[in-house]
Amino acid sequence: GGDDNPYKRVEVLDSPLTELGRRQAKALQEVTPKLDVDLVVVSPHTRATQTALLAFASLVESKKVPFVAHEGCREIHGVHTCDQRRPISELRVDFPQIDYDQTNLSETDPLFSPEVREPMKDLADRGYNFLLWVRERPESCIAVASHFAFLITLVNAAVLTDDDKLKGGFLTGELRSVILCYED
Repeated sequence: GGDDNPYKRVEVLDSPLTELGRRQAKALQEVTPKLDVDLVVVSPHTRATQTALLAFASLVESKKVPFVAHEGCREIHGVHTCDQRRPISELRVDFPQIDYDQTNLSETDPLFSPEVREPMKDLADRGYNFLLWVRERPESCIAVASHFAFLITLVNAAVLTDDDKLKGGFLTGELRSVILCYED
């Protein structure tokens, strides 16, 4: 929409989880300790980071598993202010548990444009490149806290699957386990 679009309002910049979102993330605490996760990757957006920290609270407390922010798994960007991330210096203050250095995130959001929404092909390419990064990781069980548009594009454009449930929409606060097999 135009200037009356609520997603363009400055007060929703890098919007946090709602109360419902916090409840949904906390509900995942019943399941996440049963997973043998050895790395948690988060979108640098506040709401995805909050989801990961709440859902994997037992891992945060143990400090045995790294939490790494990666620009590649962020939400589709552009136009909607809620999809613009805050400066890394602010995120570090709010989320000291997250490693923002490992993936060389720039201080300011390098991808956001107030005029242009990220093209779907670019989003798919970003997802593919994210999977290449995951492939090179030494960890074998990686949790990723991301966003609807990124995930739906990832499984429909960058991953080959016949699983219609996987290719379908993701619910807010949903946790899915997926085994990825890479072929050269």
